[in-house]
Amino acid sequence: MSGLLTQGPGLQAGVSIIEILVGLTLGLMLVMGVSSLLIGSRQTSRVERNLLAMQANGRIAIDVLAREIRKAGYRSDQLRALDEVFPAVSALAVGPIDATFAASAVVTATVDDDVLVRFQGTGDTWGSDCLSSGTIAINAAVVQRLWLQNGSLRCAVTRPGGSWNIVLLGGIEAMAITYGIDTGSDGYADAYQARSAVTDWSKVVSVNVELRVVSSEDNLTESAQPYLGFDGVAVTPGDKRLRRTYSSVVALRTLMP
Repeated sequence: MSGLLTQGPGLQAGVSIIEILVGLTLGLMLVMGVSSLLIGSRQTSRVERNLLAMQANGRIAIDVLAREIRKAGYRSDQLRALDEVFPAVSALAVGPIDATFAASAVVTATVDDDVLVRFQGTGDTWGSDCLSSGTIAINAAVVQRLWLQNGSLRCAVTRPGGSWNIVLLGGIEAMAITYGIDTGSDGYADAYQARSAVTDWSKVVSVNVELRVVSSEDNLTESAQPYLGFDGVAVTPGDKRLRRTYSSVVALRTLMP
């Protein structure tokens, strides 16, 4: 017999280069598919995380503003006239500014898009200031300024015992304030005006607050997302962040007849 072993049906031949290339191609396609799925899932998670944070910021900011603005004009003795309890003040330090108050409980400073309110303490937690720093004695005068600075909602308080200036919340890109004016003396707003158009602050019966909240992360969308400004004009930003607008009309019940 010959000592040479010939190839038979039970013997395996070597793998060809074509088979190797096909296997590598299929493996690469599988890796690319899994990678694409992971990247898409991660982007979706980023978008959802930012949307949830924006929604929380918007709701909290509106709630805080409404709560603090609604205190405007509260006085221990509701029978006393507003201009008696809250007379005109030429220069009252509130945080980093000196505010000029008409004989009213709500006004704005010398800049747009902020609001200042005056009220008296109640002796319980309802009449606390925006710092929630405890009760304020009955008849004690409190002045608060709420405004936007460098993307943060801030509050300054002047009350017996000192003054404070703190950051309440971040993630706010813009804020607009307009004032409901009661021209018919029926307790309801007949028109909403910006600060520069208000001539009689004693006729303010409500405050309209608008906020634009922006995501903390960029590159959340494939292209820049246009949005409507507070004036109704479309704006195309220079980034790929998400934006949402929140608004609320706050009635000043303590100022109504």
